Amino acid sequence: MDSARKRFVRALAWLSFLLYLILIVYVMFLSEEFGRTIKGSHFRYNLKFGKEIKRFWYNRDYLGFKASFINIFGNIITFIPFGFILPMLTKKKIYKNIIAVTILAAVFSFTIEITQFHYRIGAFDVDDIALNTLGGFLGCITYHICNTIRVLLKKK
Repeated sequence: MDSARKRFVRALAWLSFLLYLILIVYVMFLSEEFGRTIKGSHFRYNLKFGKEIKRFWYNRDYLGFKASFINIFGNIITFIPFGFILPMLTKKKIYKNIIAVTILAAVFSFTIEITQFHYRIGAFDVDDIALNTLGGFLGCITYHICNTIRVLLKKK
């Protein structure tokens, strides 16, 4: 890939990442659909890993498919772009490292959860952190698969 094209791809990645972050802030803190507009009167939290995942899975018929899907798979899907786009933002190899990107996804997710807890918007949930981190990991894996395919096709 020539340098002009690389700069264009990197600029597009930065724009995509910025739009992604704006969307994350909206969904996690402002979205009426996710009940984020009314500040709660008490702190809500889950510190037991698997508790909310099990609750949503076992009560999916009662809670509805949408609520269960969003709580379990929505967290994973929401963080796939984080892990996919982050390696494209810079030439630094650390941001292409799967472990580093996964740790950054966990830190970013923890920051969101602690902010929700502090402002009583949503709830602090260790399950969300785990699922978001998994999404970041899967996004980075997907980036590496796509990049490997791109390199192999370029050699032909």
